[in-house]
Amino acid sequence: MAETYDLVILGGGPAGYTAALRAAELGGRAALVEREHVGGLCLNHGCIPTKALLASAHLVRRLDHAEHLGVAVGEALADFAQVRAHQDQAVAQLRQGLQGLLEARKVTILHGEGRLAAGDAVHVQTADGVEELRGRSVLLCPGSAVSRPPIPGAEGELVITTEQALALPRRPERLLILGGGASGVEFADIFAALGSEVVVMELLPEILPSEEPELGRTLRRSFEERGVRVITGARVQGIESVDGHVEVDVSAKDQEERLRGDALLLAAGRVPALSGLGFQELGGRLEGRGVAVDDHQRTNLPGVFAAGDVLGKLMLAHAAFAQGTVAAENALGGNSVFDGRLVARCVYTSPEVAAVGITEAEARADGRSVLVGRAFFRANGRAVTSDEVEGLLKVVADARYGEVLGVHIVGQQASEIIGAAVLAMQLEATLEDLQRAILPHPTLSEALIEAAQRAR
Repeated sequence: MAETYDLVILGGGPAGYTAALRAAELGGRAALVEREHVGGLCLNHGCIPTKALLASAHLVRRLDHAEHLGVAVGEALADFAQVRAHQDQAVAQLRQGLQGLLEARKVTILHGEGRLAAGDAVHVQTADGVEELRGRSVLLCPGSAVSRPPIPGAEGELVITTEQALALPRRPERLLILGGGASGVEFADIFAALGSEVVVMELLPEILPSEEPELGRTLRRSFEERGVRVITGARVQGIESVDGHVEVDVSAKDQEERLRGDALLLAAGRVPALSGLGFQELGGRLEGRGVAVDDHQRTNLPGVFAAGDVLGKLMLAHAAFAQGTVAAENALGGNSVFDGRLVARCVYTSPEVAAVGITEAEARADGRSVLVGRAFFRANGRAVTSDEVEGLLKVVADARYGEVLGVHIVGQQASEIIGAAVLAMQLEATLEDLQRAILPHPTLSEALIEAAQRAR
């Protein structure tokens, strides 16, 4: 006879394990189905391993500039095997901690492929066969898959995904990267600092194309000063493997060239992992590329919720945490709502990029009269004393009411500073509220107040 649970969760990533823990906190009985390791893409093949590599990369870069601070350390050389070992240790430690937490909360964990069946049934293909679970509610959060562009040769052996890049046994001497979004530029930063020659190709006019153009321009200039080549407006016509190398035909600004590298990293985005889920076969509704939900995370199928990357919208772990929590609370009788308007977006390059809310162009396109203020880190005391002065903080506000509409940062520790902006906007702070805030000096966060004071 099939086991019955209050909540059966398909996918053990950020949305899934957060929902399982929340359901257990509320006294519910939860089952978590995961094909690989708990933690999903973020912990095992995304956020955590890339940040571990970036920590090594940023240290190399910092040491290379230590003489500016009067410290002589010689040439900083990265041992790729040890860098990888640090990455793997960080993942293993956090995975073990999460596994222990789930077990302590008495969450049932099944390893296998889960699929929605008729009614309240979920079928799980395990190593020992098919197991059936019954759920008073079901949460779908299977995550996402790599998006492979329709380019001849994109399936080649030397064309790698971000997951494969994290498992490379050795550092490529020359790495080509297709895609100048968050993943593409983070991997560019990593491998350039570790000694690879890196070329980034982005189809749109600037890297980080969904953010304020000033942020992408600043990061691109920083990359180019470090020897990273950035090709914008790049159209890739074909990919070939030749004599153990990958060759890419690319055109930009009416010029064509053939690039040669040891590997081509695909960083052109991800798509919801819907294959084999059974959702559409039961009449589940999609919105765009992903599962359609309301603000309670409910799908159109009774008792079925969805969260995380499978929605095809905010493919960010912290958004998935919030969505998973809302889904679990509602599955156990609550009435929680997810509001995605104030989800921060962070890129952990050097300098970092972080933003929340809408851009200046989006505000004007919405018909608003806006005030814009900027503070440059080259005039910030903490940045100058740390010898890390790249970047700026930009505030966009409504001219009529002073409502803060967006905060956009490129600079060191941007991912930490943005938290203050998120809280301010969530509490509906105005420009005047920011202008009157007394922040400690000297800190990088003072730039938030200075930008508000300069808003015109």
